[in-house]
Amino acid sequence: MSKAQRIFEDLSKEWDERALKYIPFYNEMVNTLISTIPFDADKNIKVLDLGCGTGEIGRRIKEKFPVAVIECVDMAANMIDVAKNKLSQYADISFQVANFTDYSFDKKYDVIFSSLAIHHLEYVEQKQLYEKIYNALSDGGIFIQAEYILGANEFLKDLNINSYYKLVRKNLTQEEFDDWIKRRNMHDIDRPVKLAEHFSWMQGIGFKDIDVVWKKYQCAVFCGTK
Repeated sequence: MSKAQRIFEDLSKEWDERALKYIPFYNEMVNTLISTIPFDADKNIKVLDLGCGTGEIGRRIKEKFPVAVIECVDMAANMIDVAKNKLSQYADISFQVANFTDYSFDKKYDVIFSSLAIHHLEYVEQKQLYEKIYNALSDGGIFIQAEYILGANEFLKDLNINSYYKLVRKNLTQEEFDDWIKRRNMHDIDRPVKLAEHFSWMQGIGFKDIDVVWKKYQCAVFCGTK
């Protein structure tokens, strides 16, 4: 079991609460991701959620796209269990415990999205995953990514991180904040990439209409179509 997998197995029951606390703009980011899906609400779209976590984004997508068929994938079995419970009212959502690097991608999807998950892969694995995602999209399908990113240079990297820390600090006591920073430094499971590099990978693979639709500090929502 990888370090990232162990961490998210342990965080499964408290992840929703922690996301709102430690990512103060989480709802804004997720709402932007969903608003970027370019299909009519009554279209029977096939959706793949890479790193579904507790199923929160899947739930919100079903609210807007009630006949969407969603496949949820996550490496943490405990996260999948929480997602299954949260989405138990839907018969057209399936679940699979799998690492992205092992996932078969043997179907075609109209929408593939991921939220704060792909950055846990090594750089070469991220690029390889983009190739698999592109090949798994239907013609006209879209890939949407909500992700941590690096600033374009050291100054912007530090500016983004420090601005983000100041925002998070408003929600925490000093003790909570210090503990959060300590755990972030200790875990060392993040491999964020510059936004320009994401775009370069995507363009080289063949994605079209590549664009960033939202950005706040070190987080961004961006997309590309096939």
